Amino acid sequence: MDETRIVELQTLKSQKTYKYQNPNPYMKTVRIILKGRVQGVWCRATIHKMADEMNIKGIVRNLDNGNVEIIAQSNEENLNNFIEKLNIKPHGCILINVEKMFVDYITNAEIYEDFAIVK
Repeated sequence: MDETRIVELQTLKSQKTYKYQNPNPYMKTVRIILKGRVQGVWCRATIHKMADEMNIKGIVRNLDNGNVEIIAQSNEENLNNFIEKLNIKPHGCILINVEKMFVDYITNAEIYEDFAIVK
């Protein structure tokens, strides 16, 4: 049965509503917020490259408050490795300084076909 659900997440003092379709029980989805010096230092491009190399689907975008949001989707092992690499410091990002990382696991997420930088 193909149904659409609306899920609301409360994070970082702002409410976001996401529309999810066609749940896939084998895929996991996380919403990651990077806080720190993460804009204007090639952060999104580096994350995009890392996601492609690790077979992660989803999006990365700058937020108005200076943070970077990542919606990442893959199997649990790939996501854990991706999050771990983000914690260390993305390869080649000397200027990126992640002070805090927030991770929300999202259930019944829309299926992404690739990883994209959203402006």
